[in-house]
Amino acid sequence: MKNKPITKETKKELINLTDLALEEVSKELDNTRKFINEFALAKKNILNTRPSSKLLEDLESHLEYRLLIILIYLDLASAIRAFLHSKHSYQRKTHIRQIIVILNEGFKQIFNFIIVNDKGDQIKKYRNNSFWIKEIGSIVKNSMPELEKDFNLISDKLENYSRTNIPLKTQRDLSIHYDKKPSKVYDMIDSLNVNKTFLQMVPFLDILNKMNNFSRQLLESTYEKQKVQLKQLHKEVDQLIQKLENLALENKPGTNHYEITDLKRQAVQIKNHITKNKPCT
Repeated sequence: MKNKPITKETKKELINLTDLALEEVSKELDNTRKFINEFALAKKNILNTRPSSKLLEDLESHLEYRLLIILIYLDLASAIRAFLHSKHSYQRKTHIRQIIVILNEGFKQIFNFIIVNDKGDQIKKYRNNSFWIKEIGSIVKNSMPELEKDFNLISDKLENYSRTNIPLKTQRDLSIHYDKKPSKVYDMIDSLNVNKTFLQMVPFLDILNKMNNFSRQLLESTYEKQKVQLKQLHKEVDQLIQKLENLALENKPGTNHYEITDLKRQAVQIKNHITKNKPCT
């Protein structure tokens, strides 16, 4: 199989990008997942006692979006690192195929493609149902209009990327599903252009980085707008802790002290997070 190495300049840029991702962004991954768990616990133990808040629902959607961005970013960074440390030509090709799959599937989840049918009509339902347009776009429009300019700038970059980078569907399909005619898979692998793939990936990584920064802005704005709700939530958590302490002191027959202690511990964790009153980054 032919080997088309990447240039020294591209390799240097990739090393810098992956260093940032694996050392810094990976911390955000664990913190975001932890906050999602805390948020789910709060909803289960407290928020189900009163009407659901639109702002808190938006926060839940946004946290899932934030987790998606970080996952895609880290998946790409890990695949790049594996490629850079590969010694055999076929190893490098395998990691390029993995990168192609992540690029294709990641972009579909974030923004998706506009499909043109046989009549030349544009089918936008997939784009309109994408995470960025449906979930984040709705939050910005209804709750965070002050972030609309930044949202539109990133949307323009996504739109431009979808026009200038041909979807790698054939390579993606053959890499995942193989084919009844294995020679098709071989020919696809043999024809892979490493530099072209990385040239498509670098601007996508840049977009992911901008989306991650936008996510922080969105979290900060959300926290500012929900201070009143957080204050009420803080009060309810204090009341819950007090009830648990009273229940333990009453020591009625059948009282499960272990369960009470565990519930109190969880409530204190929620209270501590609320007290910090800042985005989980």
